[in-house]
Amino acid sequence: MSPTSEAELKSLIRGLLAEVQSINRHLAKPPARARSSADQQRLSSLLEAIDTGIQDRAFAIHDLLDVAASDRELGKALRKATGVSTRQGQALGHLLKRASRCDLPWFTIEKVGEARDGAIWMVKAKKAGL
Repeated sequence: MSPTSEAELKSLIRGLLAEVQSINRHLAKPPARARSSADQQRLSSLLEAIDTGIQDRAFAIHDLLDVAASDRELGKALRKATGVSTRQGQALGHLLKRASRCDLPWFTIEKVGEARDGAIWMVKAKKAGL
């Protein structure tokens, strides 16, 4: 659907401007550090398990939980990282959000979109030397 009126164009431009401002605020924030070496290890292990289970695909929490239901190692890693049942998607979402703000040694996770039922995430292995 393309905008047809001046009001629709202005609304679209305001939305795009708000998104650009949000991105700029996010980029201006320095990366957070994991709270402790144990926390860093926990987040790194979680991202490694997700990377192995989901591979190079973007995913929502419900996708991750569906894969974890049949992937024993991923399910175990999710339970260990969250300390709760893998059906607790909200706790996992908070953990992924925190991991996205941390500078972890081997993996990064970033929010790549939004869906009706939550964020869309992607885990990427860091290249050597970065």
